[in-house]
Amino acid sequence: MNTLSVGILRRSAADFGLTPGQRRDKGERFYSRSRWYDSTGNVLGWGDLSVGDVERIRRVLQRHELFMIVHSLRDWLEPSEAVNPQQLIEQAPIVISKLGVYFVPLSTQGLNSQMMCSGLSVDVIDRTTAKALIAEVRA
Repeated sequence: MNTLSVGILRRSAADFGLTPGQRRDKGERFYSRSRWYDSTGNVLGWGDLSVGDVERIRRVLQRHELFMIVHSLRDWLEPSEAVNPQQLIEQAPIVISKLGVYFVPLSTQGLNSQMMCSGLSVDVIDRTTAKALIAEVRA
């Protein structure tokens, strides 16, 4: 098993139509230079994501799964260490579930409950709500 095959369902980046280290053109990018994790904190991959990627991820996710996106300022060497999902949410500005795409800013003060990102509707939630989402999915 390669280091990117993880999670309860043995998910990998390929299950979501993604390729580790993938690049997207500036015009189609939803999120760039990111690392991808599942709801257990296991690494799925890294790279750029387009709106099409996000929509496909939502379609493929099961009800009890999450896909978390963390911005990566470091080099793009293959990440292989699992992270505690409750700690991961402190760094994950984007969480995707079967039901929606969520933006988890450092502070929700002054933000609407919904916003458009690259033409995609995203719900704005605080970290407490995001942690509850993780707990609910993992229950």
